[in-house]
Amino acid sequence: MEQNNTKSGLYAIVGVSIFRKLLQELHLYPCDTTDIRSLSFQPLNDVCDKLTIWHFLLIIFVLLARVLKWIVFGDVVLTPLELTTIREKFNYTLFEFVCGLLIFRNSQAESIGICDVCHYALLFASLLVLKSFHHLCDIRVEKLREGSSNRPLLYGIITLVGTDLLIFWQATNFKQTSLFMIFGYETLNLLPLIMHTLFQYKLKSSSRSRPYPQLHSYTVLLMELLMTVLRLSLFCLYTVMFNNNLTTYPVHVMPSAYKCFRLMLKNLRRLIKFKRQEYKFRRFDKLPRFESDDDLKEIRCFCLEELAKDDDITQLPCGHLFHHECVKWWLIKSETCPLCRDELAGSAVQRAG
Repeated sequence: MEQNNTKSGLYAIVGVSIFRKLLQELHLYPCDTTDIRSLSFQPLNDVCDKLTIWHFLLIIFVLLARVLKWIVFGDVVLTPLELTTIREKFNYTLFEFVCGLLIFRNSQAESIGICDVCHYALLFASLLVLKSFHHLCDIRVEKLREGSSNRPLLYGIITLVGTDLLIFWQATNFKQTSLFMIFGYETLNLLPLIMHTLFQYKLKSSSRSRPYPQLHSYTVLLMELLMTVLRLSLFCLYTVMFNNNLTTYPVHVMPSAYKCFRLMLKNLRRLIKFKRQEYKFRRFDKLPRFESDDDLKEIRCFCLEELAKDDDITQLPCGHLFHHECVKWWLIKSETCPLCRDELAGSAVQRAG
């Protein structure tokens, strides 16, 4: 599907070029400037002459994007999730670009010519490809198995980090105020995203063991929260710059900022929930281990596995015995005994510790 769309786009560009050439060969574009009837066709002819170089640049741009995709991701067809993500980001980027361009156009006295439109369109396409690569890397890292590595993906992430740092450094150049006002928020948001992706790749590729593998790591949750806070901080910085230069507010980035704010609240709730669960783990880790030379074959825990002398056995205040790995996940949800349903009083837990 993706290859067919790319071929269709290339065929359309070539078709427009051939159609223009036929019009010139058939002399349908009058070039006599002394004839008043030819004056209405002259601007269109000038536009077509300028579009020739843009056709070539667009073809080179599409081919370069395909080569970069092949280098970073290989000859792999994009999954439906990746295609859906790219479409969603395309809609957001297109909305922000058009609204930002309209706001900038209404705030400036000079008009925007065809060259400016083509210039902004090429920058929009470049930003869209760069943003798509960022989100594709993030999705591929999420699917990466624990302890595995992907060298081409790592090189692609490092390249994107360098590109974002260069863009972030160029954003301080106020000689290109119009470009920063239109593309500033999107470019500023790319750096925290790729840094988070690089951090996730480092965690996935490392094979270190975690004490509680069924829970999100505290470091990961804290990193996600800091990333959303940084993105909101960049939005505030962009709002101040936008207001100082155009004396208005960047309403075109409000949907993305609101989505980022909701994501920050979600990450904050997850972090608080993790700390509560960690507190429960620490409480129930103080329960005494059962050590006895008696025969344990007749005693069964709620996981229906036999208890052995070498097992890590936890004894609750009510006297029942369980595997420590089994009962800790029960007690994280309910502070009662799985068998007799007796509540684990705080004083009993403290005495057991």
